Amino acid sequence: MCKSSELKWFVSGPHDVTVVEKSLDTIHLQWVYGDVAGVTFWVQYRPHDATATTTTTADDDEDKDDKDAETWIRSQETSTTEYTLTDLQPATEYELCVVARNDTGRTQSSSIVSCQTDERPRKTLVQKNLCNSMGYLVV
Repeated sequence: MCKSSELKWFVSGPHDVTVVEKSLDTIHLQWVYGDVAGVTFWVQYRPHDATATTTTTADDDEDKDDKDAETWIRSQETSTTEYTLTDLQPATEYELCVVARNDTGRTQSSSIVSCQTDERPRKTLVQKNLCNSMGYLVV
């Protein structure tokens, strides 16, 4: 694994990361970045109280500026300034940040944004009338 000092950094990273929509198991993010020509992005995320090891789809030397790298999960890369994380846990607080990369290197990660996925709706019991109009129990 490379140390941060060995990585090539280029101009400022993505900023104004915003949660656009969320559900039980998804979080949809958007962010701002200058010229996106030749740039790819990925979202790094973890549960707020993360202790899991990192699951990545790219090189392991680029996780969240090497700080607590073992707890960050990396999304697939995208060439747009939005992404939907899927297969998340309901009612879980996540920390999220975005990183950009081009041929010359990568940016520092954006500021961390927190978002909690929705809770499962509680089931409401509906009592059905078990007798017909003549008063007999319907089975």
